[in-house]
Amino acid sequence: MGVKTTLSLQKAKQLFPTFKIDILKATNSGLVDTTYLSSYYVLKYYERDIDIQQDTKRLHIIQKYCGCVTTLLDTHQRWYLYNRLHGKHLKKLSFLHVRNLARFMRCYHQLSLECEKDFFDTSKVRKILQMIKSRYFYYFKNLEDVVCYQENSDGFIHGDLFLDNILFDKSHIGVIDFVDGGCGSRAFDIAVSFIGTKIAKQPAKMNFFLDVYNQTNTKKITQEEVQTLLPIASHYYALLRIEYFGNTKRSKELL
Repeated sequence: MGVKTTLSLQKAKQLFPTFKIDILKATNSGLVDTTYLSSYYVLKYYERDIDIQQDTKRLHIIQKYCGCVTTLLDTHQRWYLYNRLHGKHLKKLSFLHVRNLARFMRCYHQLSLECEKDFFDTSKVRKILQMIKSRYFYYFKNLEDVVCYQENSDGFIHGDLFLDNILFDKSHIGVIDFVDGGCGSRAFDIAVSFIGTKIAKQPAKMNFFLDVYNQTNTKKITQEEVQTLLPIASHYYALLRIEYFGNTKRSKELL
């Protein structure tokens, strides 16, 4: 998607004069919002209405109990300034990385986080499917099963744990972009993370993740539950990619 609302380095310094914004690099990650990076900060412009107070409250709780997430530092003229987490976006996770991802997800799944909306929006899915039916009928036939998914709500889930939302500083994990999370199924959240990190194609790492995740959980997540949800998670994000990018090239990666 790339940048929709442009920002110059000079303007960024004017918006946040008490912060050292030395450089400004536009990103092309994400599907909706505008994001710029400096050496120490992330500047975001949300291209839709969000509940920033609710998101900030959740981030504070997750930071306190689970580990490294972004923190909102300041806001001005609909621009939001976050701290930039240390670490790198990896292309492949080792078993050590998988262990820390499982521990992080187990931790925030156990928190009582408020969520004001469902993560899986059936009406939105139906609308996207109708568009795809008229333009990309082949993909419609392959993706229409998503609308039949009935999500159970276990509590707040991130729902978008792809590699570009996860950073590792050596083995230490950092997670970004909780703003689009909502009430949903923890098993679905895990299935998305398996798709997004390519663990889904590595059975040994899937089993290892679930062993770590279930160690101190009273409600266990079984491999069968996750396996059932993998195609739903994959097809759901294929739908979103077609909607936002207007073509099927990037969706093919998920099919």
